[in-house]
Amino acid sequence: MQEKLSLTADQRTQVEAIFTASHEQMKKLHEQTDAQIKAVLNDEQKQKFDAWRQQMKDNWKKDGRHHGKKGKGKGECAFKE
Repeated sequence: MQEKLSLTADQRTQVEAIFTASHEQMKKLHEQTDAQIKAVLNDEQKQKFDAWRQQMKDNWKKDGRHHGKKGKGKGECAFKE
């Protein structure tokens, strides 16, 4: 993104801060959502849910999708493109 938009150093700093804040907000939302879902599940379902969430996290990291690089598998932030 920074190269495609030709960001200045100041813009880059500001955009990185925005991405970081957004990432933290999304992480908190995921945690809240998981807690709400687990509140309605029985113990066996909770175990399956936890295993499923871990598998999803592993797949996202492996595929690089957690940083906007779907399918590239590098795990780098799309901002740095």
